[in-house]
Order: sequence, then C-alpha cells, then structure tokens
Amino acid sequence: MKTKILSLALTISFLLIQQNDLSAKEKSDIHQRIDIEQYIEYPDAARSDNLSDQVIVTFQVDSTGRVEINAVESQYEIFKMAIQQQMSNIILNQLDTNKLYNIIINFKLM
Repeated sequence: MKTKILSLALTISFLLIQQNDLSAKEKSDIHQRIDIEQYIEYPDAARSDNLSDQVIVTFQVDSTGRVEINAVESQYEIFKMAIQQQMSNIILNQLDTNKLYNIIINFKLM
C-alpha cells in the first residue's frame, strides 16, 4: 500500500514559482491555492532503497487545466518516472494556461 505524502515517515515540501515576475504576495496566493501534495506519493522503490532527492518540475497547464510536464530534474530515474506519472493526472483550473511554472519537491525520509 502506498503511503500518502502526509505520512510521518517523510516530508515533501512544495514551492510553486511562476516564471514571470510576481510579487511575494502573488506567489503566496498561488501556493495556497494549489494542493498538489494530495497527488504525489513517495515511490515505494525509492523508499525501500532509502533514496531522498530534490526534484524540480517545469510544467504548463493547458486550456482544460491538465498539467503538461516540460521537464523533470532529479538524480534518480525513479523520482522522474513517479512525478511524470503522478502529475499527468492533475487538473489545475486555478492556474493561468500556457505559462511555465516550476515546482520543487523535496523527497526526504526521516
């Protein structure tokens, strides 16, 4: 059974930054409106191998709200594959379409 992100055994922090110039308040507002963590799970294989990493994801949102991943940066392929699979199912209607966004996901076992 997969452990959800809010498990006591791990921490995953999220920071959403639009690549346009935004004020700190605007960035905070975007961050508060996005609840991406409900969609992301720590990969079982990474957990069993005791892997931790910081993953940087660049994505856009299409006109239907679906996330389109542009790039995933991680030192481990397991995290790249997990993020690509899990984020491809996310609908984010609250974000502007066709703008690039970055999200930093810190996978860390405690």
